[in-house]
Amino acid sequence: GGDGAEEEQWSQPGNDLSLPAVNQTKGKCCFSLCPGIKIPKVMDFLPNILTINDSSLPQARTRCLENGIGYREKCFYFVEDEAEWNRSETFCRSLGAHLATIDTWQELRFLLRYGGSLHYWIGLRREGSAPWTWFNGSLFNNSFQIRGRGQCAFVNGDGISSDWCSLMKYSVCSHPQTRPTGSRRDPEVWNLT
Repeated sequence: GGDGAEEEQWSQPGNDLSLPAVNQTKGKCCFSLCPGIKIPKVMDFLPNILTINDSSLPQARTRCLENGIGYREKCFYFVEDEAEWNRSETFCRSLGAHLATIDTWQELRFLLRYGGSLHYWIGLRREGSAPWTWFNGSLFNNSFQIRGRGQCAFVNGDGISSDWCSLMKYSVCSHPQTRPTGSRRDPEVWNLT
């Protein structure tokens, strides 16, 4: 505008949101009366920064769907409709997820606690005596024991076991929790002191 302050546009690919940035020579006094900088102009844009669900930003999954449980940057869904392993994976994909992967001991303990004594398919299987692989083809790192001689893995109250993939069990799906694309903070706006 006509206030003489230089305005820089904050933008990123795919992000139509633009913010006035603080001029480097004047930026250290933003909360006092600075000649040439209108504080309400910067403050008017802060709600758009603090809210990651701003409609001008391309949206990605930011939280779990209804009935999902967020834990350690993943969303988990305990599905209590019995199905065989392949149909369970198909259902998980309809949620934008897959049969659950277990990356840490904390995640395993979480699944054991919430799953109780019920049997839930997870995204781990093998062909014959081949090594165990996750739904995406990555090799299982043997970070926990899988009991039994089956071809598909499931979690129950005792740990991880295996069974024939054609048997009916509940399932647990998961997907990563992600941020909207283009929602990074502008350091010039956040460092106003």
